[in-house]
Amino acid sequence: MNELRILVARLGWPCPSTRWWTIQELSAFLGDSTTKLSTEEVLLHQLSSCKLEIEVVEILFIFWIAKQEYHNLPPKNLVDSIHKHSILSDWILFRITERTISVDCNLKVVPKDFEIPTDFKKVQGIDIPNVYLATMRRLGEVSSLPFVEQMAYEWSMSASLYPESPYQGDLAYFRRSLGDGFTGSYSARTSKRCISAYLRTLAVAKELWQMPLGLTNSYALNALPINPTFAFLKSQRPDWFPEKKDFLGDNESINLSLTSMIESIESQRQGDELIAFHSPVNVSPELCVELSLVLWSQELSFELDEANILGYIDEYMAVEPLLTSSNRSPLDTVTLIHPPTFKELMEPNIKAWPLARALDFNRMGYLQHDLYPSRLFSPTLPGLFEASIRPRNGHLDVEVGDQVVSELYYWNAGWGNIRPIQLGGNCGTALISRGKEYRKTGDSTQKTLKYFYHWQVRKLQRENTYDEFSETVRAGVMYV
Repeated sequence: MNELRILVARLGWPCPSTRWWTIQELSAFLGDSTTKLSTEEVLLHQLSSCKLEIEVVEILFIFWIAKQEYHNLPPKNLVDSIHKHSILSDWILFRITERTISVDCNLKVVPKDFEIPTDFKKVQGIDIPNVYLATMRRLGEVSSLPFVEQMAYEWSMSASLYPESPYQGDLAYFRRSLGDGFTGSYSARTSKRCISAYLRTLAVAKELWQMPLGLTNSYALNALPINPTFAFLKSQRPDWFPEKKDFLGDNESINLSLTSMIESIESQRQGDELIAFHSPVNVSPELCVELSLVLWSQELSFELDEANILGYIDEYMAVEPLLTSSNRSPLDTVTLIHPPTFKELMEPNIKAWPLARALDFNRMGYLQHDLYPSRLFSPTLPGLFEASIRPRNGHLDVEVGDQVVSELYYWNAGWGNIRPIQLGGNCGTALISRGKEYRKTGDSTQKTLKYFYHWQVRKLQRENTYDEFSETVRAGVMYV
């Protein structure tokens, strides 16, 4: 099967989104009776040849998704095919096989005379997110144990695993021809080595330093490739998606374009509302346009001109916290949302509050970082005790109790190897209500309200592809 070979090869690509989509496609192959056996055979071979712990985790996510989405039973020799175990792989294996796995990972404490390699220091914050080293430093300061040195030691132990290509990927090569101001969407072998070293260090802390199990499990979540709730998101670009030219004019023309988009949604979904939207609407070498908007509530009696409202919203957005989330177990497909209180949510100077906010970084998957921090919306639901987010048919349902109050849709928009730094990501999302129940809150004194959209259009433009982009940002409010 050529398709199968191509997909398996893409598991090794240094592009995070590609690996996430590949994991989804291979899980579908496992769920199809005509391709199940051949896919299992290839994946088991890949598992047995994995040289890094995180490579095992990524492949196991294929079997985990297949079981969750297609009720696929794993092959009997799945556990025997794994030679690089970790806290994460054992979690996933337990969820797949319902067996508790206990394996000796050949753990060794870092020698006292070990010196941290120079290349380990150089890649931090460049090829590798700072969260891993920062976590090790914090644990080392609290415990007086050599967490940083242990992680660097584990890193050095993997240096010769891929002698033909120890680092894999050259960001400068891909962005050099497009000029300055670009960032890449990469998670190359360097990152895999570091995350594996991080997981092995946590295993040492658990097995040899007697670190409490709850702590090791909590910190291991930093190494998730995919958030278990967002693992099932499928690209669904809406047919009401705006035209490229719609947001290049003045504020009046932008308001007209927004009105047209909102009316298109409401004509398709009677009684539903667009609560939030964030996406590039045009991406080209010379012009990039990104649109974001959020619906706000405001007390009916309050009056203030648009310029002052925008000023207060700018100050509010500069310090706006993310919505707090949690989960009942590390691989639970449901994410719990803890809504803020009215006092926490209200902008007192304009007597208004947003009806949607972005989620925090709990269980963030490193293959899904384009979604963070400004793409994953949930209704704010002030004053309520709890809400939940669960996957359904390629999108996410936000529920209060047993009632769905909104749906979050995701799509690709201008995806490529790189993107301008100013754009939040190469994907888009829209939060659409299911009726008006999401407006109801836990406040016992409901006020008469009016509603407006706060929108922002970011335009990046240049004459030549080797120049830097000039940036123009327009913002406005539109009452509805």
